[in-house]
Amino acid sequence: MKNNRRVLLWVLGIVSFVLMMFLVAELRNRKTFVSGVGGDGQLVLSDGRTIRLEGIRIKSAGEEGYEAGMFLLNEMLINKDVYLEEGGVSGYSVWIGCTGNIFGYSGCNKRLLVNEELVRAGVAEKMR
Repeated sequence: MKNNRRVLLWVLGIVSFVLMMFLVAELRNRKTFVSGVGGDGQLVLSDGRTIRLEGIRIKSAGEEGYEAGMFLLNEMLINKDVYLEEGGVSGYSVWIGCTGNIFGYSGCNKRLLVNEELVRAGVAEKMR
């Protein structure tokens, strides 16, 4: 009887740990929406945070493609739900068209990664 109880407690502990990991991941990377785009390509989120896009450099004011880049960012992101993937100290990867769930980014596999689309459109460059 004691062994059965130990096994049951062990299984419950493992299940609780796994569920807690999924919950923490979901809370850390939850959906938000973009309320504004700064002139330097930074995104202003609905919760007041300002973030940078990871791994790319958006054209600066005066450079060819700047206006097109700002137009594209505004069209793609203003008042749209986005899903943030934290990229460390350099910024975030921003997904649009995702379905959020506790299992991570599985709902984003056929959606748009904004960072890549800006590079593909020629209005941003990959940083090395």
